[in-house]
Amino acid sequence: MIQADVHDPIAIGSLAIVVLLSAAVASFMAGVLFERRSVERTIQNARQSIGRLFSIANQQLNRAAASCSALERLPEITLSPSQRELFVDRQSRLGESLKRILDRARETMPLKNAKLGGKSVAVQWVNEPLESGVELPDRSAFEANLLQLLEACRSNNASGGVGLIRIDQLERIATRFGEERLHEIRRLVAEIVASVLPESSCQCVFADDTFAVLQPNIDTTELIGFADKIRQSVRTHQFRSEETGVEILVTASFGFCALAGNESPAMLRSRCTEALARSAHRGRNQLHCHDGERLIECSAGRDLELSRVAGLAAT
Repeated sequence: MIQADVHDPIAIGSLAIVVLLSAAVASFMAGVLFERRSVERTIQNARQSIGRLFSIANQQLNRAAASCSALERLPEITLSPSQRELFVDRQSRLGESLKRILDRARETMPLKNAKLGGKSVAVQWVNEPLESGVELPDRSAFEANLLQLLEACRSNNASGGVGLIRIDQLERIATRFGEERLHEIRRLVAEIVASVLPESSCQCVFADDTFAVLQPNIDTTELIGFADKIRQSVRTHQFRSEETGVEILVTASFGFCALAGNESPAMLRSRCTEALARSAHRGRNQLHCHDGERLIECSAGRDLELSRVAGLAAT
């Protein structure tokens, strides 16, 4: 306990400062504790209301964002090991939680039909230059065709779609079976995709392991069926190390997008690659379609595919 001489004004002043500081700290801690309990109580009471829970989450995220912004503006930031560990833990937990929320929300929202109701369009595709080996228009031709498709559909208020098909783990195939067989598998996948495309479609090379498909006059619902037909054609094909050799496990990931309004080629490519990345993350032969607002998981027969993979792995 601090004692002060009642006749010493300096001692009395020091004691007063200590008392005031102690009171301020106690008041602050009480406020923090009350606020935390208040938020916890509010969350508990709002568990049955999505709207209220969203509002609470939004308020807390805004506060956290404002606090972190203030912290990062400091001229120098020094964190102890425990503080750094705490930030890393919160970053991981919060990021994973937000991702799960967005995934579930996207998958349960009703499908948006992207049919625009305009007249049908005929796109004059650019078919050169060709990429040797697969004999398909190369990436530069894809970019030209993408622009053609967007402009034709926009000017005629027509619908359309674009898809990416990426062969999974192409490097592993090259390592195990050689470059020659790798090129043969690329050619086979391109032929399998082409075999189910209508004449109005265009297939191009997007990357070494990825093909692109462009299709006018197709709405979101039709696009999903169109994309799954392509997926099934690749999924059910038996690839072999040679004409009568052992079966090679070749799978692919599929990401398709319906055209959405006045977006640029870059915006459409971004949505397609997002759909493709989600499919690759979910596993083999998965398909996601983007309807202009959200990703939709469209893969069917997942259990059948997993059992087929397990059977091949056992052999």
